[in-house]
Amino acid sequence: MDIICFSAVNWEPLMTRIQSLMLRIPKHNRIFYIEPPSTLISPLKDSKRWEDYIKWLNNPIKVIDNVYVFKLPPILPFYNKNIMVNKVNQYFIAKYLNLLFKKYKVSKPILWIYNPFNVDILKYVDYSCVIYDCVDKHSEFKGLINKEIVEGYEKKLCKLSNVVFATAEALYDNVKLYNDNTYLVPNGVDFDLFNSVDLMNYERPLELKNLKGKILGFIGAVKEWVDLELVYKVACKKHDWNFVFIGPLASLEIISRLKSLNNVCFIEPKPQKDLPRYIKHFDVCLNLFKKSELTKNVSPLKFYEYLATGKPIISTDMPHIRKFSDLIYIVEDEEDFIKKCEDIFNGEDDIKKQKRIEIAKKASWDNRMNDILEYIKNVCKINLREGDKP
Repeated sequence: MDIICFSAVNWEPLMTRIQSLMLRIPKHNRIFYIEPPSTLISPLKDSKRWEDYIKWLNNPIKVIDNVYVFKLPPILPFYNKNIMVNKVNQYFIAKYLNLLFKKYKVSKPILWIYNPFNVDILKYVDYSCVIYDCVDKHSEFKGLINKEIVEGYEKKLCKLSNVVFATAEALYDNVKLYNDNTYLVPNGVDFDLFNSVDLMNYERPLELKNLKGKILGFIGAVKEWVDLELVYKVACKKHDWNFVFIGPLASLEIISRLKSLNNVCFIEPKPQKDLPRYIKHFDVCLNLFKKSELTKNVSPLKFYEYLATGKPIISTDMPHIRKFSDLIYIVEDEEDFIKKCEDIFNGEDDIKKQKRIEIAKKASWDNRMNDILEYIKNVCKINLREGDKP
């Protein structure tokens, strides 16, 4: 079976749910991973986006034997603000993909969709099944969007999909309204990789060698939804604690202020396989998000990765993680943050560590994919484990 994955993120640099699932689809299926398109004005906002204008001319990149990564040609901007612009974009994307289908002899593929705006492509391509994997509250992102239009795309996509997955309870409650074949499948973890933090004796990486004192670490994109003000307040009070962020940075004023502090360190993104070498030396793992409609609907990927390491986790309050409150430390403000970190540094019950690891093991990507494959088999009558026979 062929699968066309309309991804919300590029294949690199960050490994997300999308790549993690695609890599675990049985290998006799072909995956065509379609990276999100740049617009004709994208380079005006980010000069690095010029690379995308060239990248699509070199399609595809073969990641492994059955996974091909494609970059789409640039499209018109404002598609999340104007329905007609989106229809035009999806029409031309479909024209491009139909050429791809012909070249690679793709017939009636599964369409696995992550961006609601891709709903309008359905009328222009042939397919056997539509899967919508809802990982975010898309209408709450900042930028060139109209909230009502994005919500309309998602509602339409849910209705037209054969099966819908949602990563968090709040997302599930919303999309379930429009499709009875909706299932809650939270994020997961490459368990063996991140559990190696507990099992292996990794040397301290070069970027951490000169740090004296406790290390409080964060992995992932550092963007506007991360509660960096909270970090700034704590870092100003606890000069002997080191705050380490590993991942791409947004252009934010608060990051400039944090960079002025001697106990805050920003490290460029690392391949997922290298992250355990850094987390090994964290005394505390940080899962810090501002309270908003966006973060209310999140199943944080890094949370399950932290769990697999067994290390203590300091987190702001989020609906999805409240059920783990007996195993992690949920903080309300900087004073609560400091107190709970000091409690951790005074010694933690080893039973908590083992329970965190047990939960992560059950949440492995292999287990998540097994659930997804079973739902697809039951609803779409397609058995991806054995080709396209039910």
